[in-house]
Amino acid sequence: MQINNNYLGGIWSKQFLDIFVHKSRLVVAILDVHHKEKVWPTFERDCFTQRVPQAEVIPAFLDKTIFPGIPADLVSIHFAYGGDVAQQSDAIIDDVVLRIAGKLDGL
Repeated sequence: MQINNNYLGGIWSKQFLDIFVHKSRLVVAILDVHHKEKVWPTFERDCFTQRVPQAEVIPAFLDKTIFPGIPADLVSIHFAYGGDVAQQSDAIIDDVVLRIAGKLDGL
């Protein structure tokens, strides 16, 4: 997908809807308190939350923040991020990437 670098004056909502609703097979949502508190991630969640019932959203929680629209009993990845990607790279791959690859194999 080619990304237009000149969005000045454009409407982001169309881009987010296109990406999160129409052009992606799955949405992997990396969620934490920072994600919940910012405006744009909130809009992103509004776009992809409608795909939760079809099992097309894989939440990866970095903390225990609760998100409206994402059921507490949804099978998710719960990863205790310690702030150092280099130290945790193997665990990140095992806990996130390999599970997503397994989900894609099943589609």
